[in-house]
Amino acid sequence: MPEAYIGIVGVVIGVILTYVAEWWRSARDTQKNARYLAVRMVCILDEFVNMCAAKTGDELDDELRYSDPAPQPELASFPEDLDWTSIDHQLAYAILNLPNRINYTRKSLIFISNYAHEDGLLEEVHYKYSILGLLGADITEQLRKKYDIPAQLQNPNYPDWNPHKSLLETKEAIERARKKR
Repeated sequence: MPEAYIGIVGVVIGVILTYVAEWWRSARDTQKNARYLAVRMVCILDEFVNMCAAKTGDELDDELRYSDPAPQPELASFPEDLDWTSIDHQLAYAILNLPNRINYTRKSLIFISNYAHEDGLLEEVHYKYSILGLLGADITEQLRKKYDIPAQLQNPNYPDWNPHKSLLETKEAIERARKKR
């Protein structure tokens, strides 16, 4: 009889070890997929944040004034090989909703361009780009922190330029100016 118990215990332990090994392998694969997604998205979003920061310093040109009021920075398309279920759903939503935010901003600026004075339009373009850029920067910061991704390398030609700081200063300056009016 004790041999039967030993056999049953051996089977139960074998089942448990198989389950634990499968769970561990699945968790490891999910973590690898999440880190890969994070690296890919940080690269895409860093470029977007840099373009937003560069645009907040632009002046209105004739094309901007008379056609599309905001030829905005483009967000590169997201790679199709990413496993969006591997990351936190709130973070996935923030990333996947960014193209909608960009589209909404574009439509908003087109509408405003029909009614705003040139200076007001320029201010609104700068404000909206700074908000979009800060949103992208916030997402990249969350991804960097959660998945241990290093900070963006500085451009050796402009070592003091910080896109996040530039976007934040632009947004705050516009908000201060609006409060004074």
